[in-house]
Amino acid sequence: MTERKIAVFPLPCWGRIPNFVGAEKAAEKLRTVKEWRKARVIFANPDAAQRKVRENALKDGKTLIMASPRLKSGYLLITPEKIRGKEAYASTIKGAFKFGVRVEEFPKPDLVITGCVAVDAYGNRLGKGGGYGDAEILMIKDRFGEVPIATTVHPVQIVERVPVKPKDQKIDIVATPKEVIYISKAKRHETRKTCKWYAVCPMKRFYEEGKLDRKWIENYCMGNYESCVRYRLEEKGILHPDNMLPNGEIDESLK
Repeated sequence: MTERKIAVFPLPCWGRIPNFVGAEKAAEKLRTVKEWRKARVIFANPDAAQRKVRENALKDGKTLIMASPRLKSGYLLITPEKIRGKEAYASTIKGAFKFGVRVEEFPKPDLVITGCVAVDAYGNRLGKGGGYGDAEILMIKDRFGEVPIATTVHPVQIVERVPVKPKDQKIDIVATPKEVIYISKAKRHETRKTCKWYAVCPMKRFYEEGKLDRKWIENYCMGNYESCVRYRLEEKGILHPDNMLPNGEIDESLK
């Protein structure tokens, strides 16, 4: 992300949930989903990449519960009525400590927001390595049962495969600056079948650069790849242009 100039302050992005170009647009995309509109209480991570999500929650009149960094100070509860006109500052870590109340018990969240280093098409997430995101989600599920989990990421953070461990928690909703991706229950339990050529396929590069709609990746590269014209040609060793779509059509806009 740094090499592609996608990562933004705080830098370097190594060792943290990376903030990214388009984070505010991704937050606005998340704001459109029914789970957000119905939610009265939102639980969120404290990272910069999701700051706008937290601001939107307060602006939309939702009670915000924010995990403190590395859970060192537990959880902060911020009520929107008390910070009218100060939502942007209250959504920062400093602002949350100023306006929020430290709590051990809090109301059931209707939606949980978590940060990711990477996420795959099956809802598997990769955090920054401390295990805090998974701990927060597990705590909420233990207390309240199932709650939808959402994240905001740049398209390049959606990868072919995320390494998983037994206690790793999954994502239900992924919002990027351009789209919202729902990961169905069946998909979260599905065994991955990814085209063996995907890692070197130009479609992967075009998608990560934001030039290709995700449907091509879902339907072919990580779906029925045997029907892909590119796959068939590759298997036969027949040269084909980089801008050939999986259905065989040539897209002149892909360069």
